Amino acid sequence: MKKVLTVSLVVIGCVVGAGFASGREMLVFFQNGNPLLVAAAFFVLFCGVTFLFLHMSKTVNASGITQINKAVFGKFSFVFNAIFLLNYFLAASAMIAGCQTLFQKAFGVNFPFGLIVAILCAVAVYFGIDGIKKINAVLVPIIILCLIAVCLFDGGGGEWTEFDASYVLQAVKYVAYNAMLMCGLVTVCGKDLNKKQSVAVSVISASVLALLIFFMLSCFSGQNFAGVEMPMLFLAKRGSLFYVFCIVVACGIITSLLAAAFPLAEWAESKLGDRQVSVAGLFICAYIVSLFGFAGILDFTLPITSSAAVVFVLCLLFKAVKTKVRRDVS
Repeated sequence: MKKVLTVSLVVIGCVVGAGFASGREMLVFFQNGNPLLVAAAFFVLFCGVTFLFLHMSKTVNASGITQINKAVFGKFSFVFNAIFLLNYFLAASAMIAGCQTLFQKAFGVNFPFGLIVAILCAVAVYFGIDGIKKINAVLVPIIILCLIAVCLFDGGGGEWTEFDASYVLQAVKYVAYNAMLMCGLVTVCGKDLNKKQSVAVSVISASVLALLIFFMLSCFSGQNFAGVEMPMLFLAKRGSLFYVFCIVVACGIITSLLAAAFPLAEWAESKLGDRQVSVAGLFICAYIVSLFGFAGILDFTLPITSSAAVVFVLCLLFKAVKTKVRRDVS
């Protein structure tokens, strides 16, 4: 059970970064969406995709995303390796930018908060996967509890919109986007799980995230967020839990930054042969790109990377079905 909870927290930690916790991703993908429909669609899709990743990582004995891409795409795996690495890099840059935006709005001072968080996360990535698991085990429960508290006590909320099937398609894209982001870390953490444990991890992580999405979209109903960069910050600032929310987003930034940076560092080390140089170079470059701003990076990259992620998940599903058919025939 401990292994299931540990991997579940890692999965949740991969998703609840600055984009999720701030509500920015909810606006990009589900603005005015019916909370119940979106949460239900997300639960089903995320549960299935998480199990698919865990199953395939065990099937091909993957120690990282490049092994899965090789098994799925063969000689064309380099294309999706490049897409994954770019996605990880942009996600890491967005998390650093999100940290800077958060603390500038919270404290009103122009201090390099993003740089400090980047340095701390670089140290964690340098020391490897065990430290990342422990960090997620501490921070993710804090994120979950505080997000729910902000939604319950400081959230707004109006009438829900009618069911619109187009939001199911948006849920597909959003789940695929997050699946691409979490794949590199989850394949390493979950490759030793058996089938029953993989199902448990999938259900637990999907349930928690779907519940958070339901609460957040319920708060957003009837709200006008025109020109608002972080809608959850907007809600918390007019209520009583503003600094609690700042802690939530800061924790989410750290867990998602680790999820994006770890596979990048592993890949860079395999090419350069020096982990210190790989980690330092990665975070320096990510910090430079973060200067383009939180909303600018997310609004530009989310629609593009989510579409590529849908293709990847469909190909992965096809490979899993094909492998099962071959085993049944033999």
